[in-house]
Amino acid sequence: MARAACETLEPVFQKSQYGVNTMSHNLMVSFEVQDQLRHVMSITRAIEALGPAARLLNTVWYVRSELPAPDAAQQVWQAMEPTDVLLIVDVAHNVTAMFNVDDGAAQFVARHWHRACEAVQFQASVASSAA
Repeated sequence: MARAACETLEPVFQKSQYGVNTMSHNLMVSFEVQDQLRHVMSITRAIEALGPAARLLNTVWYVRSELPAPDAAQQVWQAMEPTDVLLIVDVAHNVTAMFNVDDGAAQFVARHWHRACEAVQFQASVASSAA
């Protein structure tokens, strides 16, 4: 039987690489590369490094990670270019982290989210891109 889309699930704890129980984060990761000729393998590897990952669409992933959305976004952004776009949503904790998402769109989501959503908007110049 399918679960209702709005049903709240209990947090899941997992053992970290350090042997300590940590809360896992259910991350939805989406990105756009502005240079369509550029190979995205480094971005894919950065996403997969966050934890167990599954590609849902061409540039949309589900990842179960020990990292919260802002930390995961900083890590993935290192593999991206300053003109790319990155959005990571921790669907269990209502936290988003993004680079280069239109301010108006980010504000719209924050206003219309079904409950308080903590949004972290990064500036592309904050993190350096991978060489």
